[in-house]
Amino acid sequence: MKSSQTRGSYGILGLLILLTLGIGWMGSRATLPEIPTWYAQLNKPSFNPPNYLFGPVWSTLYLLMAISQWMVWESKQSKSIKLFFVLMLVCNALWSPVFFKYHQLGWALAVLAGYLITLGAWVRCLYLENKTAAYLQSPHVLWVSFATVLNATIYLLN
Repeated sequence: MKSSQTRGSYGILGLLILLTLGIGWMGSRATLPEIPTWYAQLNKPSFNPPNYLFGPVWSTLYLLMAISQWMVWESKQSKSIKLFFVLMLVCNALWSPVFFKYHQLGWALAVLAGYLITLGAWVRCLYLENKTAAYLQSPHVLWVSFATVLNATIYLLN
């Protein structure tokens, strides 16, 4: 790869990192004010992780999302992969305000179901183009699956 192509490629990676971390930042704006108040009052299951764990986990997942998308940026299936990537990010961006700002536990669960579906479709598309890019999403799939169970349990307990 020529150096100008390399710079452009790393520029895409940088933009993808900014995009994914920006989505996370937007979610934190809806989340953080509600943690010591509304969220603290909810009944939560015994497997609810400590609050300090969510930030580092999501930051890592956002970086892995950006890296996976970057790895297939110019692939044959890039249109499908980009579409599912964007849809997944939309679901991701919607969940925090629906759950934390608007306190809609059931609707948040529906958003997570959509997230899991689009995440699965994205990972499948990744796998067809670059298995490493798909495997990098294993922690993401596990975490969102766990988050879905957690959201469902909080919904049932409240």
